[in-house]
Amino acid sequence: MICQDHRSQKRSRDETSSIQEPVIQILGDIFTDILALIPASGFKVGGDTLSKINVMAGGSGLNVCVHMAAYLKWRNASSKSSSATKRVAMFSCVGDDLHGKLCLDKLREAGVDTEGVCVSKHGNKTGSCIVLSSGLERSFVTDAACISDELALPLFLREDSTLYKSPACHFHVSGYYNLVQLRIAGGLREALSKAKEQGLPTSLNPQSDSMGLWNGIRNVAPVLDLLIANEEEVLQIANSNERDPSLEPRTSSLSKAAARLLSWGCGCVVATLGSRGATAFYRTTDEDFSPQPPHSPGAGGVSRRRGSITSTRSVAKQDALFVVELEVVGRRLDSAIVDTTGAGDAFTGAFIGALHATSAESEERQIFHLPFTETQVIAALQAGCEAGALACTVLGGSTVPLRMGSDN
Repeated sequence: MICQDHRSQKRSRDETSSIQEPVIQILGDIFTDILALIPASGFKVGGDTLSKINVMAGGSGLNVCVHMAAYLKWRNASSKSSSATKRVAMFSCVGDDLHGKLCLDKLREAGVDTEGVCVSKHGNKTGSCIVLSSGLERSFVTDAACISDELALPLFLREDSTLYKSPACHFHVSGYYNLVQLRIAGGLREALSKAKEQGLPTSLNPQSDSMGLWNGIRNVAPVLDLLIANEEEVLQIANSNERDPSLEPRTSSLSKAAARLLSWGCGCVVATLGSRGATAFYRTTDEDFSPQPPHSPGAGGVSRRRGSITSTRSVAKQDALFVVELEVVGRRLDSAIVDTTGAGDAFTGAFIGALHATSAESEERQIFHLPFTETQVIAALQAGCEAGALACTVLGGSTVPLRMGSDN
């Protein structure tokens, strides 16, 4: 066994009482973020720069868990529906060090189940990430440490593992390009395949590929219900060398790039657009196809659920596919942007949480190739945009705004 996990620890009374609640499981990265705010005067290359420096729990997987748990907690408190009653469980690896304790404490404070987070037995440290943030823009220097060196799927496939097993209701892979050993060895394809075999919805957010190759997504696409990425990541993946150059030329069109990923087998491609909002692309059948004119963001949109956020639906033929595009316009912030670190993770956490906390309309059929309805996807886009926008008003990727879920 590579890591020492927490299954020998006694469950708390709260964990025992909630054991039968559906669980959204996240396999992903955990890092400590060393976050430095770059002053308006800029960063002095070759010199000294005075800055506020914060050490915080981070990593895409941890951030997604924390924001998802916060969203579900808010929905459960504000709704009488039992559909919002879900638990969030994390599967990952940390070092046996102070940074590992910091991250585990953060997850537990958020109400995330950490039984699946193992602790290194070989002295490998918790991963760390230096974050240089100027507010709107940020750069990262990452040492994946035990996430790269030790996190291996066999640990989670033991007989006593809870991965994929009831009461699991969703399996998500977070920080795909940071999970080096799992990705190279094909473990993530195996993990997603096993989740699909158990009838679980599957999703993945890639994060940035520091190698600049953007390979691997085509391999997991056939067992992926949802690919959640920002606009640039969707384009990079679609233009990677996994494409067939003779049949799949390079493209700068988001809709064409998304259609390509759908043709690889993804059920739905969700692209975040920064302050412009987010959009979801999914396949439909030719009998459902009725051409609609191109639209500008928000044009002809229908107000849904939250304040001024509107959604727009269009259908187009992309190559050999009939593709539906659902677009939600982003929320205009009343507060100044403090730090955009983790905004995409906040989107992902609230998006997946809202998929499971939103009831489908009466007799509404599921989307082609997806276990969700269009009503659920639109509500999830709205929730994700709200969470992503609010995350920009606080410092750090794992900091949850006090106004989470507020319409104000």
